[in-house]
Amino acid sequence: MSYITRLPASWNDMPPPRKVDIDLSSPGLAVDQLEKLLFTGKAIISHADEVWPRLYIGDQHCAENRADLNKNRITHVLSMPETLLQTYPQGKVLVHCHVGVSRSATLVLAYLMLKQNLTLVEAICLVKENRGVIPNRGFLRQLIDLNRQLNTF
Repeated sequence: MSYITRLPASWNDMPPPRKVDIDLSSPGLAVDQLEKLLFTGKAIISHADEVWPRLYIGDQHCAENRADLNKNRITHVLSMPETLLQTYPQGKVLVHCHVGVSRSATLVLAYLMLKQNLTLVEAICLVKENRGVIPNRGFLRQLIDLNRQLNTF
């Protein structure tokens, strides 16, 4: 499956990401390939990063730090796994878990697949350009299953 750029209009000035081919037909092999793709992403150097317009992934420090929230103009904080994703059309949403790399990243990847019609590989490529994320193997398997369900006609 190839990654084809589908960035929102507000991000048009970004260079297109490189093309990535990953075979998602074999779950075990797919998890290994996705982990390799994730490990080549951006390092985690900040408490929160915008991964889609108005959508941030971050850690607990950012969620509890008003200065960080104000700096990014974040208006809503979604704590994982206590809360389900809701729509906040007028604000910026920080999705966080303790470290901000696995649970919150999994939710954001699923959101991008379900609501923005990205494939799993496209979502990973987009997110990893802006934040280092590493969903655990169990979450990757669930995302592979979701990708299969969404792309089966």
